[in-house]
Amino acid sequence: MNRHILSAIIGTCLSAASFSANPVEVVCIADRDICTAELQTALGPGFTVSTKTIDETMSGTPDIVVSMEDFEVDGYYWTLKSLRGIPSRPDIFFCGKGESAFKLACRAWTDAIPADIGKDSPAEIAEAVRRVIMDNGWSRIPRKRIVIAGDSITDGSWGGADSKPASVRNHYDFNHIYGHGYVEMIAASLLNRYPERNYRIYNRGIGGGRLQGLSDRWDEEVLAVKPDIISILIGVNDAPVDGSLPDFVQWENTYRSLLDRALARNPQCKFVLCTPFAGYRGDNFPNTNFEMRKASTDRYDAIVKRIASEYGAVLVDFETLVSGLIATDKSGDHNYWVWDGIHPTTPTHARMAELWIKKAKRIL
Repeated sequence: MNRHILSAIIGTCLSAASFSANPVEVVCIADRDICTAELQTALGPGFTVSTKTIDETMSGTPDIVVSMEDFEVDGYYWTLKSLRGIPSRPDIFFCGKGESAFKLACRAWTDAIPADIGKDSPAEIAEAVRRVIMDNGWSRIPRKRIVIAGDSITDGSWGGADSKPASVRNHYDFNHIYGHGYVEMIAASLLNRYPERNYRIYNRGIGGGRLQGLSDRWDEEVLAVKPDIISILIGVNDAPVDGSLPDFVQWENTYRSLLDRALARNPQCKFVLCTPFAGYRGDNFPNTNFEMRKASTDRYDAIVKRIASEYGAVLVDFETLVSGLIATDKSGDHNYWVWDGIHPTTPTHARMAELWIKKAKRIL
């Protein structure tokens, strides 16, 4: 065998084996008997199959949803729209007798099991479902989930809202699902370059967010989507501007607890830790307390670097990037890279995305 072909085969197998630590979760909506036991046997140990109600399905994070109900056209539309709002954004298969007008209109969104499935035996139904799942890529490489968490720099009004929890944001409008900033640019690059890897990327930034707030919503908004990679950019809002002294020891302990909680859920979870920055240069929003903010941010940077080293995490030094851009600015515009002392402009977000991808490449 040609050694290049052999190398490609080995590389593909290794990539598939190590791509995601999580089994693929298949949820069968309990409107008709889908033969979950037979389906579990057909799919094998890399999948977990369960039967749930629509409400239970909506509150979970399945990878695949299978429904056997023959909904009316309106029922199909609203059920699909609701299921698209699940944070994990599952693949959805509506299976029934024949194809409704809705199925014909939405082939790009759903796949239909053959029309005579209602006449098949339980094993044959399971095999039909398994075949559709495998035909859509699950037999090659399961999806890897990347959560990017932080404050307003990360938020970018993702899901059509700013400074609001993930539970009230729009999860099915893909025009705004990543926000507008470095997260969107990371998603655009990875999804464009590697469509075969089936990445799932989640923005979990929230405007005004602090580390303790991220800790409070960690389980519900970050760990709930079963991430394989977690990126964190936090700290700028923790830097006081009133002369008070932050509790840096407590801040570090809280930060470490986030990683420990993630590893308790998934021991193979990888981390991308980003340094916060204070980049005041312009005159849009004069900040007389900039030096105080910068001094605290520098302490947080040192903590993040220490934690990244100890946990074997990828370190993305945004502080060095931004300060370097400002120090060597050639634009002639003091607001070119950071427009208010905190928030990066579009070109800075682009540089941040480039650096993030370059540094995180080894774990993607």
